[in-house]
Amino acid sequence: MTTLWMIAGLAAALAAGLALQRHRVGRLLFPSAPRQLRARRLRPVLAAPLALAVGTAAVALADALWPPGRDAPPAERLVRIGSAPVLRDAPPVRLSPAEVAALLDEADDGTIADIAARLDIGEAALRALMPLLDADEAPVGTRPDRLADRLAAYRSLQDSLPARQAADPATRRLQEEAAAALARGALAAADRLLAEAENHARAAAAAEPAAEAEAEAEADTRLAHLRSAAASRAARGGLARLRGEAQSAAGHYGEAAALLAGMAVLDRAAYRHEAGLAFLATGTFGRAETELLSALRLRETLLVDSHPDILASLEALARLYYAQDRYDAAQPFYERARAIVAATLGPDHPALAARLNNLALLHRAQGQPEEAEPLYRRAIALAEADPAPQRAALAVYLANLGALYEEQQRHTAAARTYRRALAVSEQAHGGADPLIAERLGDLARVLQAEGRFAEAAPLLERAAGILEAAAGPGHPDLGIVLANRAALEIARGRFAEAEPLARRALAILETAYGDAHIAVAMPLDSLGQIHRAAGDLEAAEDAYVRALAVTERALGAGHRAIAVRLNNLGEIRRARGLFAEAEPLYRRALAIAEAALPPRHPAIGAYLNNLALVRQARGRFDSAEGLYQRALSITEAALGPDHPEVAIRLNNLGQLYREQGRLAEAEPFYGRALAIAEAVLGPDHPLTAGIGRNLDGLRRQMAMRP
Repeated sequence: MTTLWMIAGLAAALAAGLALQRHRVGRLLFPSAPRQLRARRLRPVLAAPLALAVGTAAVALADALWPPGRDAPPAERLVRIGSAPVLRDAPPVRLSPAEVAALLDEADDGTIADIAARLDIGEAALRALMPLLDADEAPVGTRPDRLADRLAAYRSLQDSLPARQAADPATRRLQEEAAAALARGALAAADRLLAEAENHARAAAAAEPAAEAEAEAEADTRLAHLRSAAASRAARGGLARLRGEAQSAAGHYGEAAALLAGMAVLDRAAYRHEAGLAFLATGTFGRAETELLSALRLRETLLVDSHPDILASLEALARLYYAQDRYDAAQPFYERARAIVAATLGPDHPALAARLNNLALLHRAQGQPEEAEPLYRRAIALAEADPAPQRAALAVYLANLGALYEEQQRHTAAARTYRRALAVSEQAHGGADPLIAERLGDLARVLQAEGRFAEAAPLLERAAGILEAAAGPGHPDLGIVLANRAALEIARGRFAEAEPLARRALAILETAYGDAHIAVAMPLDSLGQIHRAAGDLEAAEDAYVRALAVTERALGAGHRAIAVRLNNLGEIRRARGLFAEAEPLYRRALAIAEAALPPRHPAIGAYLNNLALVRQARGRFDSAEGLYQRALSITEAALGPDHPEVAIRLNNLGQLYREQGRLAEAEPFYGRALAIAEAVLGPDHPLTAGIGRNLDGLRRQMAMRP
């Protein structure tokens, strides 16, 4: 029976490799500003800590909602904006990861001067922004895009300060001084001057009588002072956002809106919109919804439906509901945004691609892949047809389509699409960009799921090299890739190679996140498998128990990642002969997986297999046989007839028949299992050797029969 336990352990390792892969929601693209709507990816909720995070991808939208020559809407429908056309902004300059790293590492004055000139920003201001970027916890691959976001926020703030001349000279002087402080990177001084400007404007407003008639409001000097005060307060919100202080920013924007209560509808709407976005950034969803809905309602009272501000409100609300998994609430906002863009810019405009991608993600999240696939394909076609192609966005659409195929177990299509995404990303960013590491991880994951370990390994090695060069040896992104590499080596049966990778991954992730973070569960799980393979069941159980506790705390008791942890703990109890303790762990793992995964998912086949093992060990052969047969059917359907997991199922059925004395029935199962293992894993793999020993033992046993 020793060989059976060894093969069951390999089954657990392979099953964990399958079940722990990232179940991505995908990259949600949401335009966030009316002039250059930017495509971003929401950070997904991880089923397991293998995800290599991706950064933002700019998608320029020609906001030709009021193109030259088009009649303006009625005046009462467009009070402040008028009919001036809004043209496509030039795409922002994107630094390479090496250039961002040089800035973070206190580059020499000449390097900073050159980069500042390219970015069209003062050297002092650039120096002030870099520490803010370094303080972010987001993945290293997103640094160039996060810097671009910070620069956009900085320029928006610069533009807003002189946008409205204050009626009060003292207020105007303070605002000008604040703008000068911002230009030289003195953010604290700018904040102090803006606070003084607000106070002066408030005092000036208090000294003015209120307008007697609503019709006089726009000419009211008191209103002009209040607008100036609100603008100063909102600029402080922009400073807080620049510093990454979203909660403080929300408060400033809310106060700016409150200063204009009952007046200046579009100004008030803009401030409430910004407050909503700031609350969304902090996860304060209820407050975000209140502010964003209020902004939309205010805008709808004065603006035509196709106005850019209406579009921005719709997409912000869709993003909010998507972030909360409230897909039914998000869908009408996405649909309306898509209809606006299609009606205004035409059905073949590249700007429509981001909206189609978002709708596809929504359908995927609701378990509607047949609705999602044509939307992704259309988004890809539009992006490819763009005369000024946005390669980074195209790579995102391709990666999302690949993830859809992966979820459907269409591994050949997934691998093909991921390869295209990788090629496009390399064209967009170069081969050494940290964003390439995610594309490599995507492709490696699907190759590993197909049992093509030798092809997957160099991809993960390259991803690790890219991240270490870009971020250094202690960055958590590198820790995640090392954890992936360890899991791959375990699936290959190379435990000695896996152990240093798992230990290094654990050390990096514990240092970065602490010992109770979900990210540490993956290397802990790998170490449990390594200890088990070495026969140290006590150390293995300790690692598995800790991984289970971390995962339950982070994701909840019913999450599909819990099934993996329960299965692994069940394996230890079974290996120790504690079958009565192992069986309920397997049953719970299977129940979670069946509730959370598609019915033909390979992880379900793995859990059925392991439950069958413990039923067999307890002498319940009929029950075990039914479970094995169901496990084999699911695994063949999900992974194909020549996958190593199929070899494990066949071997275990053969072992069951052999134990029952059904030797003639056992032989073809062993034979087919060995043929698969030799073809896919090679003759020296532990799985191949174990099946071969089983077959040899069976044949000796058959030869001894009369």
